[in-house]
Parts: sequence; C-alpha cells; structure tokens
Amino acid sequence: MPHATIPDHDSLFRRTPEECRELYVSSGKLCAHEYPHLIAKKGDDFVQLMDDLHRALKETAARRGRALGELIAESLVAYGVKSRASAEELVQRARKRASLSEREAMRVALRETRAVRSRG
Repeated sequence: MPHATIPDHDSLFRRTPEECRELYVSSGKLCAHEYPHLIAKKGDDFVQLMDDLHRALKETAARRGRALGELIAESLVAYGVKSRASAEELVQRARKRASLSEREAMRVALRETRAVRSRG
C-alpha cells in the first residue's frame, strides 16, 4: 500500500504523543457524556477503550518505525475515508441539496445512524 500523505499544516496527529492521547481520552469522555446512546460500552469503559486504542496505535507506530499521523492517515486512506476538507465539502453539498440547516442535518444523521446500528 502506498504511503499516505500527511498535510503540511499543523494537525492534531502531528503533535506530541501526550497531546494525541489527550485527544483520544477527551473524545471518549465527550462521547460518553454527550452521546451515550451511540456507544455500546458504559462511559468509563468507553474512555478506557479510547485510551487503550491510543496505546495500541502508539505501539504499532513504534514497531513499524512510523509516526502516529502516518499510521492514522494510511488507515483512513485504506478504509476509503476522505480528507476532512473533501468530507466537509461533501456534507455542505448534501445539506444544500436537502435544504437542511446544520441542526436539522445532525438530527437526520443521528436518526439514520441509530437505524443502521439497530439493524446490525
């Protein structure tokens, strides 16, 4: 697989490993607090899972001799995830076509996500 290109601009994934860990843990706390209905684990367990995921990512990067950002970017490319800019552009175009406000679009997205997850 070709190496993913990491943007030249400063990103969260190029900062120190501790800042990256803080990103994972704080994201876990945010999800557990704001969106508990969207996660399968209890709040504290989900936060611990996010911390464990960060640790595993860091160990994998060290074993491969790669930066965390490179590993994350490669994974996103491998799974077909678009860059943030192209994802935001896609969302804007879809919202414009659907004539939805940001709040309405979020409601629709959450409703559809719940529906898909309940089928799985």
